[in-house]
Amino acid sequence: MTGTYPARLIDAVLEAGAKEKQAAWTAWTVLYILLGLVQEEQAAPGRFDDRPAGAVDAGTHPAGRP
Repeated sequence: MTGTYPARLIDAVLEAGAKEKQAAWTAWTVLYILLGLVQEEQAAPGRFDDRPAGAVDAGTHPAGRP
């Protein structure tokens, strides 16, 4: 079932008049962006919020002070 969505996307781009290589790259790009957005939305809220504060020491990195 997983392979049907990319194939349908490629078919739709081909039907719109794109060449095979362009259709494949378009489908890959759309799916890559979609997966990136899903991964970003599923990140635990607040999980990494304190990393910069703990990693930057005001003594060694004075430009990082608030």
